[in-house]
Amino acid sequence: MVSSAQLAAEAAAHDSLSHTAHGIPMPQQFDPDAPVLPGTPLKFSWFFVSQYWLPLLVMWLCETGQSACTILLADAVRKLIDAATHLPANQTVYTAMHQPIMYLIGLSVGQLLFSRLSGSILVIIGPLCRKKIRETVFTYLMHHSHRYFMNNFAGSLGNRINEVAMGVMHGLWTVMFDFWPVTMTFGISTYLLMGADAELGRLLLVWATIYVVVSFVLAMRARVLAKTFAAARSLASGKIIDAVTNAMNVKMFARRKYEKTYLNTYLTYEVQMARRTYWFMEIMRWFQFIASTILLLGLLLTALEKLGTGALTAGTFAMVFSLTVMIVNDARGLSRRFLEFFEYMGNIADAVSVIIRPHGVVDRPDARELSVIKGDIAYKDVVFAHDNGLEVFRGLDVHIKPGQKVGLVGPSGAGKSTFVNLLLRFYDLYSGAITIDGQNIAKVTQESLRANVAVIPQDPMLFHRTLLENIRYGRLNATDEEVYAAAKMAYCDEFIQALPEKYNSKVGE
Repeated sequence: MVSSAQLAAEAAAHDSLSHTAHGIPMPQQFDPDAPVLPGTPLKFSWFFVSQYWLPLLVMWLCETGQSACTILLADAVRKLIDAATHLPANQTVYTAMHQPIMYLIGLSVGQLLFSRLSGSILVIIGPLCRKKIRETVFTYLMHHSHRYFMNNFAGSLGNRINEVAMGVMHGLWTVMFDFWPVTMTFGISTYLLMGADAELGRLLLVWATIYVVVSFVLAMRARVLAKTFAAARSLASGKIIDAVTNAMNVKMFARRKYEKTYLNTYLTYEVQMARRTYWFMEIMRWFQFIASTILLLGLLLTALEKLGTGALTAGTFAMVFSLTVMIVNDARGLSRRFLEFFEYMGNIADAVSVIIRPHGVVDRPDARELSVIKGDIAYKDVVFAHDNGLEVFRGLDVHIKPGQKVGLVGPSGAGKSTFVNLLLRFYDLYSGAITIDGQNIAKVTQESLRANVAVIPQDPMLFHRTLLENIRYGRLNATDEEVYAAAKMAYCDEFIQALPEKYNSKVGE
């Protein structure tokens, strides 16, 4: 049975990369061809948000206008009631109340126009920004080394790309559509109450200050819990995808019950982290509900007392009541918004901490294209070890002459695959050199190196695309006829022609 401490450690470190191997420090390098992305959640979010600053600024102004119109409706109600209770004898109702009515209509029209303009910008910008995030993070991810992908769940990485995009966008919308309107509600309400009665305004100002400070302190703690919860969720998702990917092994070894029990351990841990996070959010709700109830009673009782002494008009009392209800509703909804916002921030922090890391194997600034004429391969005094310190090669010298065929024989773990992976520069050597036609592969571009080496992996790897696309992947500009010819040379054409959709048949997972 895996303990909670072990699960927590795995959730925090299962995606980590070792920076040393066999006592030799690994260089931590960023690929200059990869996008430059910040490594902290807020800077990461701002990196993408700032690229759409103009439409977002217009949207923010629209939300400001909409919030102001919504809150000022309470002031319009005050003017209407006061005008209705002091009708001049020589004027009709509509004449006496013309200005308050036009004020109310103007606020209603402004609320409609501002909200719909903001919504239109959201429809245009939202999908574009989300696409930009996913595209950029995917590009950054694909520059990571082979070692990185060996140490991380593929499904977990894919899940993080989606979650970080959703986290940035939903976090932005929460700030713009939730937190900012609440701030507007507090600010304009304080201004209106100060104008009506200084004591009521001061009461709201003191309450809002205490409320915001305490909520912020609680929210900082919620952020840590949300990040832990996000890591546990990604870990569980990775375990599910790992089991699904190896479904054939599960069946061959009759391990369905074992996998169910194994997965249940991680799902249970996720539930524990979820409950810890949500219970803390429940504490926040208790505070916010109690605080909003105190404000409701305090403002209304004070307003009633002043109404009884004639210090407030009926319209002003109605405005106080409307503003109080509005503030209380916003304050009580703030707990849900905090939960969602810090869950988004937790998702971003989790994804950034795993993906935005040094790439490890990168091209040198002066790297040139590999030029292969003969195909002479030489391993010269090569030293290499895995992350766990297990030494694979020390002082390896191998010379493969042009045209020579070489077979590697040895038990599992002897280094046969590693020998080939080093030639492809999936890993960097700790010392020594590998040359092709006298050219050190560490000094040429990775793209040119791998474009000159043909590899048939021992495990079949296919994209979930058509057979035509998979065969063409080795040379993207190959014509259909050239694909057919290659398939015939590999003795694949006969069974492909027997498929219902022939070369357009989907294969892969």
